[in-house]
Amino acid sequence: MRESYFAALRTDDAPLSRATAPFGLSEAAAHVLDDFARYTASLHEKGVLHSDYNRTNVLYRTEPDGSTHLQSIDTNRMTFVRRTSRRACPVDLRRPGCPAAAYPFIVSRSAAARGWDIGGNLLRSAVSRLPFERRQRLESEIRKHRHGGSAKKRTA
Repeated sequence: MRESYFAALRTDDAPLSRATAPFGLSEAAAHVLDDFARYTASLHEKGVLHSDYNRTNVLYRTEPDGSTHLQSIDTNRMTFVRRTSRRACPVDLRRPGCPAAAYPFIVSRSAAARGWDIGGNLLRSAVSRLPFERRQRLESEIRKHRHGGSAKKRTA
């Protein structure tokens, strides 16, 4: 790479994790996650795969009229294709780091927004998420072992 550019904008928008945490307890959280699923389906329809969705790489705010404004950040892994596949889209959603109940909600709403079979999409998503969750648990156990029982990440 010869040149690269970095652009930054300060925002007070909240990470999506704030909406996934109370999922099942809050109608507002379900509304935000439904909007996130449709936002993701729209990106996928345009051939955009985020490739690094996690708890903090999507920010949101609820507007005074009740609509949800969403924005993707940390987009350096984003890929652009002519057409996304039914296989690639669920894989793109494997990392939101949300509670178990919220994950199938997001995947099924995203599939519904595209007019896809919800059951098949859920199965593909679950299968693609398993290796990721196993790796996360293993890394947590390694950190715990290295740092005398604490699984928290160390920061410099």
